[in-house]
Amino acid sequence: MVTVFLFSGRQNPQWMLTDEQAAALIQQWEEAPPAKHTEQAHPKLGYSGCRVQKNKHSYWIINNSCVSHFSNNTAVYKSDPGRKMELFLLRTSGPETKELLIEMKVLAE
Repeated sequence: MVTVFLFSGRQNPQWMLTDEQAAALIQQWEEAPPAKHTEQAHPKLGYSGCRVQKNKHSYWIINNSCVSHFSNNTAVYKSDPGRKMELFLLRTSGPETKELLIEMKVLAE
């Protein structure tokens, strides 16, 4: 399940990845270089990244060219050069969410 963080006080858009999209995400994760930083700055309003829930105990947070994977009390941090993983995920969203992301200048047309 992908959740894109856009709103405060409103439900954020969510969608499921197909098996092919999930496999592509995992491949991108495996190929990503280690992160040079682990802290992610989050704006107070508007878009602040996305989360991919793999299962009850495993998820990724992607924002600001950093991908954090949390699983069973461990964390691994990798870089996302050019926001490749982040943009891939955002482009898997439905038409209404894509339109909103373009409007908010998170995605290019």
